[in-house]
Amino acid sequence: MAKRGDHSYRELRELILDAAYELVKAEGINALSARNIATKIGYSVGTLYNIFSNMDDVVLYLNGMVLDLFIKELRDKLEQSHLSVINNLMIIARYYVDFSNQHYNLWHLLFINKLSVTDSLPKWYNDKITTLHKLVAHQISLLHRPEMDVEMETCIYWAGVHGVASLNKSGKLHYASPQNVEIILTTLVHRIFASY
Repeated sequence: MAKRGDHSYRELRELILDAAYELVKAEGINALSARNIATKIGYSVGTLYNIFSNMDDVVLYLNGMVLDLFIKELRDKLEQSHLSVINNLMIIARYYVDFSNQHYNLWHLLFINKLSVTDSLPKWYNDKITTLHKLVAHQISLLHRPEMDVEMETCIYWAGVHGVASLNKSGKLHYASPQNVEIILTTLVHRIFASY
């Protein structure tokens, strides 16, 4: 077993989060435990709790890593795009569904972690959510419609796209072939913004 002095605080934090990431990615959410992480990195469970206050804290930081990955890849896709706003909104929608398919366990973890009533998300985490929200809001604002409530349209868009991704992954989307998911996303985006 490794000793605390073998790695700095920062290195241990990264080891723990990388191990948590790999466990969830490979084995699913049920594999995420302090004992499994400690075993994977060769440290005691106590070392994990010297770095993170509890497993909810580990999950929060792990979710932050997943959001960072999603935001980076989405920005890259949008920066390479020279298409219309509607086409860029389709790129975002497709990527979200693809991400939920390719990284299902990590994507799922984003939505099952529940904070207690007294907890609130830290500013750094809220900033990540805001960044993601603004990526879509910016695209929608480019439609230049003064009567449009960009914030409301952004929420409607995200709710619709997330709904398609969730139903697709759960097998509850009746026509859930890849071609039909594409048709559903296209119809969703065009119907939301048809009047604009």
